[in-house]
Amino acid sequence: MSGGEIKTGQTTRSVRIAGEFTNTKEIEDIIVKHEENNIVYLRDVATVVYSFEDPTSYARLNHKPVVSVQVIKKRRREPAGGHR
Repeated sequence: MSGGEIKTGQTTRSVRIAGEFTNTKEIEDIIVKHEENNIVYLRDVATVVYSFEDPTSYARLNHKPVVSVQVIKKRRREPAGGHR
């Protein structure tokens, strides 16, 4: 469940209330951006699936394992000739 945002300088971080996700819908409903009544949810920029994969890296908070989600906007590449 989203707990709001924290702004530090030019960076805005979303905050989640402590607890566990019980289904993928809760993950899809994470707010990744909220600006001037425009809300972007994780479901708008990603596909959330219930599955398992061996970890390739680890994240911890207060020495406890956590899940970290990072959303990065990438510049869209133009196809050859500059047309879409």
